[in-house]
Amino acid sequence: MATRAALPSNEKAARLYAEGRARIWAFDYFAARDLLNKAIAADPDFPLAHAALSDVWWHTGYDAKARVEAQRALELSNHLSQEQQLLVEGQYQRTVQEWPKAVETYRSLFRLFPDNLDYGLLFASAQMHLSAEDSLQTLAALRHLPAPLGDDARIDMTEASAWINRDFTKARAAAKLAIEKAAAQGSPVIVGRTYGILCQQEPAIDASTEAIGICRNALEGSIAAKDPNGEAMMRTDLAALYYLRGNLAQSAEMLQQAVKKFKQVGNRDGVATALSNFADARLSQGDLMEAKKLLEESIPEYQAVDDKEGVVLNLDSLGDIWRQNGELDKADTAYQKAEVIARKIEDKNATAYVLSGMGDVAMDRGDLTLTRKRYEEALALRNQAGEKQSAAESRVSLAKLAIEEGHYSDAEVSARSSQQQFHQEQQTDDELSASIVLIDALLAQGKQGEAQKEMEAAQGIGKQSQNRLLRTQFELVSGRVLLKSEHPESASSLLQGVNRDSKHDGFVGLEFAAELALAELANKTKHGAQAQIQLHALQKSATSKGFGLIARKALQESSAP
Repeated sequence: MATRAALPSNEKAARLYAEGRARIWAFDYFAARDLLNKAIAADPDFPLAHAALSDVWWHTGYDAKARVEAQRALELSNHLSQEQQLLVEGQYQRTVQEWPKAVETYRSLFRLFPDNLDYGLLFASAQMHLSAEDSLQTLAALRHLPAPLGDDARIDMTEASAWINRDFTKARAAAKLAIEKAAAQGSPVIVGRTYGILCQQEPAIDASTEAIGICRNALEGSIAAKDPNGEAMMRTDLAALYYLRGNLAQSAEMLQQAVKKFKQVGNRDGVATALSNFADARLSQGDLMEAKKLLEESIPEYQAVDDKEGVVLNLDSLGDIWRQNGELDKADTAYQKAEVIARKIEDKNATAYVLSGMGDVAMDRGDLTLTRKRYEEALALRNQAGEKQSAAESRVSLAKLAIEEGHYSDAEVSARSSQQQFHQEQQTDDELSASIVLIDALLAQGKQGEAQKEMEAAQGIGKQSQNRLLRTQFELVSGRVLLKSEHPESASSLLQGVNRDSKHDGFVGLEFAAELALAELANKTKHGAQAQIQLHALQKSATSKGFGLIARKALQESSAP
């Protein structure tokens, strides 16, 4: 009986299993699927074939099918050898997300066979879910295996994955090695998968033509391999790049296609990610309620697969919605929940996003000391992780803060530098955001002529932007430029339009800022009594909502001679 359970009942099943297992190690999952299905047809009670097929389903996103096959393998595994038993147990633990147990199982397997590269990679990959540092130590040990094992491209590919969201410079270096080795070894599948790993974080680095090329290479590789799960993942990452370039419509289209593919294969984590990113696109387009609905729909999907980073980023996006809606306490609560999880999983990228949001709330409340603390920590984390694009976003936030602190020339220098970087990288919405802060810094210094020139230079991207909040912010700063001109009355229609649109879209902070500018206009056009009424109402409304900064500005304007 022991032999019967451990080995297939016929030579055909044994051959098909061996060929299928080899295809898995080469990441050719769909060829492996066909071979393993044939092996199971030849011997339905062969546990290793069921475990291997579970591995295929798991890697291609068919989570439910993976669990069924892993459970079947476990049921048939009573008389397997220790090595085979550990393989079956480890696969089952992966499918049910029991990562601490999976790590220990694969640790035992690798200790039994320390010269087996495949088992070492299983161990390192499992460790990644608990501790990237431990995973990197295991990969370093694998490099000491005798050639050609220690030079295998999969070691570099796995290392690139371990560095993602920690240090992109190191991730890129490892990926470059993997691609070079895989190309030399004639392994296009590993080349494509490594491009896919890089594409996971390219949106956090930049949205350059090179970045889009990397993600397109990964997408084309997935389509050629008939890998719908990989295709959906690459569509999600490409959507993020289009989002950075300000093409929200193309981003949304990519995400809708990704959701369909993820649902097709039953990848709940993928569905959650695509829905969450789709929510961000809808948020930028000004549809706060639709964005909130999509985020709330995706959180249970993330929780079902224990994707803590996904939960963090969704809570962060919900915080953004609450803040824009003027619910600062709810926003802060969402950010605090997200921060706890992000720090626990040591995700620098997610932690930085959350800290940035917390800084925005502190700024709205008028606590500039806390704002600086949050922004500077976010910038430090992004610099540590080599996230060039998001680090520049943090510098724009710090430039905006510098204006409120009275450091106008510092704000100008920083905003101009970020603006130039975003322009070079063709990130038009971020360029527009930096231009808005730059114009404000120039106005604060009384550089009316320069502010006017910057406003005119940015009008093209301002009108083309599909980001409704950003477009309205640009209209507000344009109105402020006109307000400071020799003909302040020319700002009236623009500022009234901003006030009307902000109320319609639920952008409460922006609505308050427009009301302040309209009150200033009333003062400048000799309607002092009307201005005092407006400022008193604004101070009361802003204070009741916790917007201490704008309330303070309203008080200062009402006291101005």
